[in-house]
Amino acid sequence: MIYNVIGGAICGGLSALFAEPIVRFFKLNRMARFVLVVIFFGINITIAKMYVYPRIELVQLKNEYPLFATIAKTDPADYEIFTTNVELDSQRQGQITREIFEKNSRELISKVFPKYLVKASDENIYNYLSDLVKTYRDLYEINPKIIIALESGGNFSSELSVPQEKLVQLMDIKLLLIQNSFKDGESFPSQDVAMAALKPVLADLVKKYGVNTLTLFLQGKINTLSSSDSASFLIDFYQGILNSGVASSGIIIRYLTSSAIQK
Repeated sequence: MIYNVIGGAICGGLSALFAEPIVRFFKLNRMARFVLVVIFFGINITIAKMYVYPRIELVQLKNEYPLFATIAKTDPADYEIFTTNVELDSQRQGQITREIFEKNSRELISKVFPKYLVKASDENIYNYLSDLVKTYRDLYEINPKIIIALESGGNFSSELSVPQEKLVQLMDIKLLLIQNSFKDGESFPSQDVAMAALKPVLADLVKKYGVNTLTLFLQGKINTLSSSDSASFLIDFYQGILNSGVASSGIIIRYLTSSAIQK
């Protein structure tokens, strides 16, 4: 990254600047001066990696991904917690890493996004699910395990890294719903209404996958199956909700989301 080069140059300049008074005071020779500059350079680089680089990355994050810029405005308290956690994790590890960003980003989005999903209109939810299913089908062809990780909030290893194009798509899908939900204010559906809409979806899943698989899903253990079967089930679950129509899609998702929030 360009700021690594710039940061290195700045740290080098500061190291020489800090070392010069000591060199003059103790009248050190060139070798001693070189060693002193190297020591200061190491200290400056360590400080930069722990304190400066994370802040630069956070600024770049909002520039590259509008979802984060929006959350910073709509949910400033949650975003402040996110930035603080990124900085603290970077200090503990000694540098900023992709894993630190991914972990804290998932925590931020999983905390903020449901607040908008529960009040989104039927149409906005339907459009969100439609785009989500399309993206999940693409990710399934790349690696079904990515879908399981996304749905379970699990950690991403290097081989599960979401392709940049698909990562942007997933963020844009959520961003669009958040933006549209500002003017929405749907109420939570009752359990009877929601279950009436959900039962046909579950019945179709039983026909295709069996009762045992549905039970695992309802128990939150769907990922105990093979990654391909688990991901396929999740895609079909969302597709089944879509097939139920615009109104039912909104009712089901608002109910499931509100129930999850209340747990």
